[in-house]
Amino acid sequence: MTLTLQTINVGGQANDGSGDSPRAAGQKINANFGEVAAAIDTQNAGIEQKFAQQDHAIGAFLDAAGDQVDEMLEDLATGQFPAGTLAGPSIAFSVDPDTGFYRPAADTVAAVVGGAEALRWNATGLTVQGHVSLGAISAAPSIGMHRSAITEIAWTLSSTARMRLNGQGLFLGLGGTSGAAQFLAIDGGSAANGGAYIRFNKNGATSGYFGHDSAINGSGTSNDILAYCSAAFKIYTLNALRLTVDTQGNVGIGRAADVVANYRVLDMDGPSGGYIGLRQAGTTHGVIYANSGQMILQANGAIPIALFTNGAERLTVTGAGLVGIGTNNPARALEVQTVGGAPAARFASPGGTSRVEMSANAASQVDIAMGATANIAAAAPGMVRYDNPTGYMAFLTAATERMRIDAAGRVGIGITALAGYNLRIGSLLTGSTQGASVYSAPVVQADVTGNAQGFVSAPILAAGVATNGVLHFRAEGSTLGAGAAIQYQYGFSVSSGMANATISNRGFYSDLAASGTLNWNLFMAGDAPNFLQGGLSVGTNANAGTGNIRATGTIRPGSFTVATLPSASAAGSGAQAYVTDASATTYRAIVAGGGSNRITVVSDATNWLIGA
Repeated sequence: MTLTLQTINVGGQANDGSGDSPRAAGQKINANFGEVAAAIDTQNAGIEQKFAQQDHAIGAFLDAAGDQVDEMLEDLATGQFPAGTLAGPSIAFSVDPDTGFYRPAADTVAAVVGGAEALRWNATGLTVQGHVSLGAISAAPSIGMHRSAITEIAWTLSSTARMRLNGQGLFLGLGGTSGAAQFLAIDGGSAANGGAYIRFNKNGATSGYFGHDSAINGSGTSNDILAYCSAAFKIYTLNALRLTVDTQGNVGIGRAADVVANYRVLDMDGPSGGYIGLRQAGTTHGVIYANSGQMILQANGAIPIALFTNGAERLTVTGAGLVGIGTNNPARALEVQTVGGAPAARFASPGGTSRVEMSANAASQVDIAMGATANIAAAAPGMVRYDNPTGYMAFLTAATERMRIDAAGRVGIGITALAGYNLRIGSLLTGSTQGASVYSAPVVQADVTGNAQGFVSAPILAAGVATNGVLHFRAEGSTLGAGAAIQYQYGFSVSSGMANATISNRGFYSDLAASGTLNWNLFMAGDAPNFLQGGLSVGTNANAGTGNIRATGTIRPGSFTVATLPSASAAGSGAQAYVTDASATTYRAIVAGGGSNRITVVSDATNWLIGA
């Protein structure tokens, strides 16, 4: 109960007139005393009510206790007992009051031994806390089952644990206890020829074993795990065949095993094809798979694919797709390196009768050999060779160099010394009465409307180059070997067979225009005589006739003084000359010098005679 009391204001200081008056203060005191008195009366009434309630409760308890005692006496008389507890079972022994039976829950009976529940029985079954054993009561049990730990059940035989079941799995055998995560462990002990296995029987006949050591058909070595079947070994999931190992050792995944004579077969069959994944620590690094559309060997990421034989890497495909044969670090789409001196690559016809081989030898030369297999084996193939040290390229037939292109682009045919020559030919002339180092026989097509040219020379001089002369064609003397001889040598020769032109056949043609004294269509600077079997036409294209000279202009013989005339006998009979210092002009007189006459003289093979 809460009291409501009034506060008397006594003021801030004595006689300052701020507090309650004596009358008002007295009224508050009277009201407060009245409030306290009323509260006391109310409290006294509650105490009396409490005592009355307690008296009633005590009486009711005594009545109920008497009724319960009467009920217990009636239950004992009819065989009914209270539920009881572990420490005080309903049915107990006077000398052992914490051993007996009690009711731990509805429709449940439990046995108590020493205050601890040992057995419980209800509609779901019988539960035993501790060992269940078979054997003489006075001796250790020979067969039993007990909970060896809070999370383990053990079965014993001859007092030795034979099977244990715990959170790690089921363990069978001598001393079988526990281990790293296992579902079933079978221990065959350490006896000689011991083994642990599971046997599968059908109609009393053994069809297979699964175990280790000599338990499996007497085969295997220590710690081997083996399976033995009298027929094919098969694994199914969801009623579908997943794996087969037949009696020959052939394996089928997703199907029955295939049989190929004298081979052991691994065959994989899936709805989308066969697939093998290759992992490390859970990460897939490569796969092999095939279906009706393709066969794929795949490496994931940037790792290469490598093929080894005899412990050595032979072929590599890098993560970038570069292929190396004989190297694991290719720098090109395909790089092949020689292994053990053998050609780096070979391309052969069906049956290998002809082939092309590529190799690099110890002299840093790259060769491409071509030809029949027998020729290549005899080191006599056709070949293209590139020499790295000097930069030349050579072409060989029958293992003999025939043509060379040096690092400067100069070409030699049958010769290797090319300094000073863009094209030099030194090949052998054999097998013909009319051999030719260069033979041009172009097939002229209909679209050639101008001159068809078999040989053209048009040198280009680089800027600033000054040369003494350009020889578009030069014939040099032949080098004669011991005992060699040449009957005739021609600097330029035109065959008599060149005679099928419809208008004119010209053995030599020049159309230089006159330019002072510098241009010559025909310039012969040698002292040797010039021989013309046919006639000579000058200034006209009319035929002069054999042995004739025909000119449309003047003929001007050489100009001499009498003293400088050549010997008349050397000049020959009929030779003409022009002298500028004749002393006389008498016809047919022997010319003499010392004069001023300009006349023509004619040789009679003995003297020079004054002509007309």
